[in-house]
Amino acid sequence: DQPPEGSQPSGGFVREAKLTLRTGCLTVTADKATGRLRFADANGKILLDEYADAWSDPAKGFGARFAAQEGEKFLGFGDQTRDRIEHRGHSAAMWVRNVASYIPVAFFMSTRGYGVCMNTTFKHTFDKCETSPHWFGFGGQPGRPDCYFIPGPNPPKPTTLPPPPTPSALG
Repeated sequence: DQPPEGSQPSGGFVREAKLTLRTGCLTVTADKATGRLRFADANGKILLDEYADAWSDPAKGFGARFAAQEGEKFLGFGDQTRDRIEHRGHSAAMWVRNVASYIPVAFFMSTRGYGVCMNTTFKHTFDKCETSPHWFGFGGQPGRPDCYFIPGPNPPKPTTLPPPPTPSALG
């Protein structure tokens, strides 16, 4: 947001309460006082809104909570369970270690039109409205979280397809 043409901010700059970044498909707003983030699509529909202040401490761990909408569903998380496809109301430990099966993948898609990926090797947990129907979130051991927000409404499509198998590979 720019000041009106010809105006001069007092003191040389304007102190806004929020920082807003926009792309063609996404608006991200950060509250400067709390650090809380809000993600909205190009039409202004709120996709993801922090429910409480996030935390990150090298000695104590990290975490964030986001407002959950009524009826919102969470799909993904890899093969960390075979009991369900939709994960609302459950929590899952996400930690890849030397295992023969049940590989967790710290990525999910919401039915509200976004995805979230945690790119970390640190042990962490996703709480998908198990603790409260009003929020979902993640938290983990000491370490630095690396979290990606992927706006929707459609998941990315591969740009190329793998080549078909040769006839001899099919038997």
